[in-house]
Formats: sequence, C-alpha cells, structure tokens
Amino acid sequence: MAEIKKIQIWPLGIGIFYGAFVLVLLVFLVFSILYKDDLESNDYYTKELIHQKQIERMRHSQKLGYILNWYFDKKNDTLVIEFPKNLEFSEINGKITFFRPSDANLDKVFPIAVNPFGKQYIQTHDFDKGNWRIKILWRNTDGEFFQEGQIILP
Repeated sequence: MAEIKKIQIWPLGIGIFYGAFVLVLLVFLVFSILYKDDLESNDYYTKELIHQKQIERMRHSQKLGYILNWYFDKKNDTLVIEFPKNLEFSEINGKITFFRPSDANLDKVFPIAVNPFGKQYIQTHDFDKGNWRIKILWRNTDGEFFQEGQIILP
C-alpha cells in the first residue's frame, strides 16, 4: 500500500500569524504618519505662563479672603456680582468675561464698575439661555485677583 503523506499545517499558521502582525504594524505606521498631532495652539508656552499667573491670582484671592459671590436675579433679568465688604470699592477695576462653552461667538466682556455698595449688575436679557462660564479678573491696591465659576441662565 501507498503511504499517505501527512500535510503539516502549523507552518502555514505561523506564516499567517506573522503576516497579520506585519500588516497591523504597517497599518499603524500609516495611521501614525497621517495623524495630525498639532498642539492646541502655536503659542502654548505663552498661554501656560498666563494660566500660571491666573493660578497665582486665585491663590492670592483665597489667601486674603477676597471671594466674590454672584447670583441671578430673575425678576430683573440681571446677574449680580458681590465684592467683599472690606474693600474700597472705588479702587476696584478689571474685567468680567462670560464664556459660552458651546459657542465662542457668544462670549462677552464687561469692564468692572462696582457701585458704592460693592455690587455690579449685568443685564442678561441679550444672553442666550443655558450654561455660561464667568471669569473675573480684578485688581485693587492689594494686587490682582482672579475668580471663575459657572452660572446657568434660565
């Protein structure tokens, strides 16, 4: 009788495994070459320095106890920002930035104009309803201060 020669398939399996491995590496290589890995901005170092300065301003505010409060007055459609009572209100200046996370075109900036009672009123009737980030940069004779938070306008 004729002897039947057995065909070994394990060399074929090893070949397919290494071929698939090389194919995956090539796909990854092409993907990594075509992937756009730009930085968020070209002036990231300058922005990092500005961010560090903001952190220092926030620490300075907390150290001196200069924490601002704000609330929404529905009746007058107004945002009320209250400055600490122990300040000389006439010496306060700076800016208030309203940042809309969903649409940067809606961002608004207001100068700080505190009344003699330590409050600033900002009319919000032309603001879109929803989530707003508030960034307040202010200064007086004690230095510069920064506080940020969030408000949801109904």
